[in-house]
Amino acid sequence: MNRIGKIIKEERLSKNLTQKDVADALGITQDSISLWENDKRIPDTEYIIKLCSVLNISADYLLGIDDELGVRVSSSSAIPSSVYSETERELIEAFRKLPSDSRALVLRMVGVEGSSSVSRKKA
Repeated sequence: MNRIGKIIKEERLSKNLTQKDVADALGITQDSISLWENDKRIPDTEYIIKLCSVLNISADYLLGIDDELGVRVSSSSAIPSSVYSETERELIEAFRKLPSDSRALVLRMVGVEGSSSVSRKKA
């Protein structure tokens, strides 16, 4: 679960929001956001949906069920060799390691901004 705090912080920063901005939108204190981002606490269920709406992400992504592109995360997270070439697998792995804002830039550069692969991430 310690990934939730990282996702909250990355997504908040990528949208140029402060902890106070998010807290105000959720009707909670900035301290709560800080506790979540530092993995001291996790959001209650009622706030997960609101948080996803404010950050424009899916609950599956926030909870680590899907990655940012809406691809189901498996326990092995291996990319099947039968589907992709070695180069394609390397590109996917490198892309997955990029921070959110860098991924968005790459997607814009290759002309897939606004495509279904990007919109899957959104709630």
